[in-house]
Amino acid sequence: MTIKVNIGSGNSSEVNRLMSSFAGQGVSPDFFYLTGYEGIFVEANRTQLCECVISSVVSLNSDLLLVVDSNSFESWEEICYGLGVNVTLADADKVSASDIEMILSENSDISHIMALGVNDRDLLIQIGTIAKAYRRSFVVETVAGGRIQMADLDSMNIDYLLQSPSDETDMSLVIARRSKLVQAEGNARRPNHDIYAMWQSSVAVRSSSLKPMYL
Repeated sequence: MTIKVNIGSGNSSEVNRLMSSFAGQGVSPDFFYLTGYEGIFVEANRTQLCECVISSVVSLNSDLLLVVDSNSFESWEEICYGLGVNVTLADADKVSASDIEMILSENSDISHIMALGVNDRDLLIQIGTIAKAYRRSFVVETVAGGRIQMADLDSMNIDYLLQSPSDETDMSLVIARRSKLVQAEGNARRPNHDIYAMWQSSVAVRSSSLKPMYL
């Protein structure tokens, strides 16, 4: 399976629309980086996108806490096993903030908390607060056009926001906090699952009219 960033293609107008819509306040896609985040278009469906990000951000000596529907525990366990990632699974419908805190306190090797398809805003805010307190990275996946907006990234302490319509559509968007994205260099467990490399490819064709960046 090949996952790639699509630059300068017929889909670029749709990518620009998604980024402009997400950033709001008239932020041009060319200057999206001024928000402190990077927008990376990935030709992948929902499952492929999440697999790509797991491969890219979880280092070889770190574990993952995955908050997801218990009906998909087996498939995500298999995906993580294939990537060589130790994963702790928590049922998105039953887990509480105190459960998350207990898991983190008992496993110092967990570096990332990933919430897939979690619609409870209060729970996301609580998990984000805990992630910040424990100095863990927080990854959130949501359906494009969902309720999470640019203003929510800081309040929820989201480092990576993944947006993809469905498993039937291969156009997805990653909104990544730049200060976290730079730490993903060399992490990828598979060469074709490398968000950092995709970001660098997009930077290579970025407008030359650059303004000062912020981490």
